[in-house]
Amino acid sequence: MVVGEILTTLRAAKSVSDILKSLSEALRKKNPDWTTARTLAADLQQAAYELQSENLTLQRQIVQLESEKSSLKQQLASEDAWNQRIKDLELYVQTPGGAVVHRSKQSPQVYFCPSNCFEAHKLIPLQDHGSTSRHCQGCDKYYPIEPHRLPRQPEPPSGGYY
Repeated sequence: MVVGEILTTLRAAKSVSDILKSLSEALRKKNPDWTTARTLAADLQQAAYELQSENLTLQRQIVQLESEKSSLKQQLASEDAWNQRIKDLELYVQTPGGAVVHRSKQSPQVYFCPSNCFEAHKLIPLQDHGSTSRHCQGCDKYYPIEPHRLPRQPEPPSGGYY
């Protein structure tokens, strides 16, 4: 892309240089041929215009590449920041309740939503609602963290049957 434009610009510059050389040689003669000089001057003007046009195209491409470079640097910085945030997590851990979530490595353990929230680079802690499941307020999903407990059966009375 840019290499081709650079080569085209260099060819246009070489053309300007060659025409200038020819025009200079034509005008150095004792009796210059003014028709040839006028033709070379017109050619020089056209070649200079083409060189200017190629330079503008090259400058636009350089600006575009600088913009892409800046955008890629921002994306890289964003990814680095995200990786820094998640380095203290255990990713895709299965809980005793069967859910697969992300969990903090430090105590107290905090569980994080593993689905769309995580994919969108959002760390949403799962909220405990006093049950065996925890809720993600970002995507409104519930994750079973603790195993489901059955209610306790009453003990039969001593010495008797039901």
